[in-house]
Amino acid sequence: MPPTTFREIHPSSRPKAGEAPRPDMFTIVERSVDLDALAPGTIAVKTLYLSVDPYLRSPLGFDGDEARPSPPAMQMSQFKDAASITAFDEVFGGRGAGIIIKSNNKDYKEGDLVAADWKWTEIAVFDPSKEITFEKLDPSIFTTDATNDKDHRSPDGKFNLSHALGLLSVSGSHAYYGVIQALQVKRGDLVVVSGAGGSIGLMVDQLVQVFGGVAVGVAGGEDKCAKLVSSKLVNHAIDYKAAGNSSDKIIADLKAVAPQGVDKYFDNTGGPITEAVVASLNKGGRIYVCGAVSDYNNVGWMQRLYQGSLGQGPDVTVQRGADLSPTYLPKIPEARVELIKFVREGTLTPHEYVVEGFDHVPRAWTDMLAGKNFGKTVVKL
Repeated sequence: MPPTTFREIHPSSRPKAGEAPRPDMFTIVERSVDLDALAPGTIAVKTLYLSVDPYLRSPLGFDGDEARPSPPAMQMSQFKDAASITAFDEVFGGRGAGIIIKSNNKDYKEGDLVAADWKWTEIAVFDPSKEITFEKLDPSIFTTDATNDKDHRSPDGKFNLSHALGLLSVSGSHAYYGVIQALQVKRGDLVVVSGAGGSIGLMVDQLVQVFGGVAVGVAGGEDKCAKLVSSKLVNHAIDYKAAGNSSDKIIADLKAVAPQGVDKYFDNTGGPITEAVVASLNKGGRIYVCGAVSDYNNVGWMQRLYQGSLGQGPDVTVQRGADLSPTYLPKIPEARVELIKFVREGTLTPHEYVVEGFDHVPRAWTDMLAGKNFGKTVVKL
């Protein structure tokens, strides 16, 4: 059999400080592999879905940055390269889900569904024992035959493979443990969720209500906010764009829907939204910092995300996803069980923003960073 050709995506330039990434900062490179000559222990996986995530802003870096790997302490089971900068001759991206098409490993066979951080490539060849992000997916949970347009499940209740990159992955784990452990949401709590229309935000919106809280979602755009409310994903929505992204105006909007103040805050954005929510927090409030997408185009954003002060008072508890990830990641299977239960009970609906075609991966990513998605963005190959 002749070598099999496939494509992968490399960075070709980097944004200047303060500049947003563009699709033309990437290039598609053609490769080939002899599937009949796999090294012992390796498998070849055909990618079916690719994840595009905000944290990938770090591996793209800024103009003038030199490529570097993530420090060993940062190489966690689903964020192996989160603190790296990808070289121009390397594959860019994060997690994928797919099907084994050739195996030279006794523990895995053709047809197995798997996921790992093999980045933006159509075919991935690697040794699972040497890949800390690898997961063999449970065939009793995942399928490639999902036909339900509402939540992408099959008639027998299995979840489409794409959910291994969203609801039933680290995103779902962050949402679940952020709500129950970091924020400790209880009945009657008023919880603000920034990035409320995004991958994690949409899950948090619903989980807050599952545990008896009142969800106030902050999102960008009249249509997105209207959809959040009409679909009962949140109890109230605030449009930060209509407020001119002004912390003072967002504070006024918060007072209108939460005259008694804010109890808990799930932060995906940072910036003026966070300034407004922190100023509106009640004594004894809790904050979970999951991300700071509004700051990602500025040099030093990762250090601020991990260590920066939010200006909160001494009586406010702050926990950060960067610190808690080592705790959450091993418990993804436990979160998965609970999230599946909520979906089957009808109290949690997964939302995906599916883009089709490998050529469209960079655009899907930059559009997601610009807030054009509703739910978890995945690319179907």
